[in-house]
Amino acid sequence: MAQGIYINVASQNPAAAFVISELNPTPVEFYTIVLGDNNAFNIYLVDGAGSFSTISGTAGYAISFLIGRLGATAVVAQGTWTLTTSGWTASVDFNTVDLAALFGGAEQIEAYAQITFTGPDATVRTYGQSKIIVQNYIVTPGSGIPVPVVDYLTSVQTYAIFSTKVEEQGYTHTQNSPSSVWTVNHALGIRPTAVTIWVSDQVAFADIDYVTTEQLTVTFLANRTGIVRVR
Repeated sequence: MAQGIYINVASQNPAAAFVISELNPTPVEFYTIVLGDNNAFNIYLVDGAGSFSTISGTAGYAISFLIGRLGATAVVAQGTWTLTTSGWTASVDFNTVDLAALFGGAEQIEAYAQITFTGPDATVRTYGQSKIIVQNYIVTPGSGIPVPVVDYLTSVQTYAIFSTKVEEQGYTHTQNSPSSVWTVNHALGIRPTAVTIWVSDQVAFADIDYVTTEQLTVTFLANRTGIVRVR
């Protein structure tokens, strides 16, 4: 399932350029990335006025997905971008030695994601940059060990034998009735480290309120149905 990334090219501030969709220009922050994952992304450029940008999905653009820490050189997450309807798509690899070096031994860091576009005229443009959380569950990144297969829709995630957490308990909430506020009773007993939301088979963004260590709420601007994955 590809995760949709919508970037408002009309934004004067790259930090506020990631938005909910082409129809909703409300700025959102990026989501948690796990070192070792291989994620499918669809990237769309939007005009901030309810439509896709005229250059979104145009041939001749090279895309770079970078992750970095403030004051340090950003690292390119490897992926080959191809054209898709109104945008570009790629499977991005977050299992490299360069990415692992960002952690300095930490299990989790606060970093930034930056997406740049090099046009046919060789001009490099940064349309989106956002603060993100990056988590590290890999013992020896870049060692040739296969990237872990993660199913975000199951109740248990297994990162295989090279994970620092062989099994990580999780919870999946399915919202079948349309509502602007979803109540998620995950009963994990801790504040979740990652919450991923899907609406219409695309990753979505919403306000999250951690009510207790066993319950959170997800709030949208309008009624929605979908899935929440908590871990």
